[in-house]
Amino acid sequence: SGTRWNSSSWNLKGNIAILKTIKTNKHLFQSLKISDRARRDFKTLLKSLDKSITDAYHSNTSIDRISEIIQNGYTRFKDFMETKDLAFYDVKQEVKEQALDFFEKCIMSHHYKHLFSPQNTDDEEKDQTVHKRIRQLNWINTKHLVCTIDEVNAEVRDYVYSAITELVGMDSFCTPQEKLECIVSCCRNIFTLLKAVNGVAASADEFLPALIFVVLKANPVRDRKSTRLNS
Repeated sequence: SGTRWNSSSWNLKGNIAILKTIKTNKHLFQSLKISDRARRDFKTLLKSLDKSITDAYHSNTSIDRISEIIQNGYTRFKDFMETKDLAFYDVKQEVKEQALDFFEKCIMSHHYKHLFSPQNTDDEEKDQTVHKRIRQLNWINTKHLVCTIDEVNAEVRDYVYSAITELVGMDSFCTPQEKLECIVSCCRNIFTLLKAVNGVAASADEFLPALIFVVLKANPVRDRKSTRLNS
């Protein structure tokens, strides 16, 4: 990128609370196969992005601009890892991806409250409206959706409950990656239950009404916010 990186220029006296997220997930940080120098640089870059985000909050910056700051911070960290002669340059690509995922986890866990429930948006009201509307559609069953889910089959019912549980549980996680894993697991359960019913892998035409059925039954809270956070 042509940027000269100097780790000493990133030293900050600002808020070190962000480093508590590393202590909370100490096992993940220690599992990264990186040098001590790389660990120090990781912490320094993490503190730098944290300060930028905190400054933006205090300046009443819009949530869209804060999201841009965060994405730029991720890009900057990724570029840092690819810069020749610096601590991450010779690290395996798989480990770099793990480091980037952990970097995101630290930022999103620490700033979750402000990012997920910003005071200057109407997301809360819109989520409540969607939640109420889905609750009003609770009378819809598999026949209305022309869905092949066999609600009488105990095995299929278990998969449906598992898919519902994954969607409902999404609200308990802080990071986009964890929320996305819930969605993927939900979809995996749906494909499994459809195969149990039909004996063959499900098509997209069979999957969609089944997914709609699961979403209607789960009616996950703050679904709009979770979707926005993952986007």
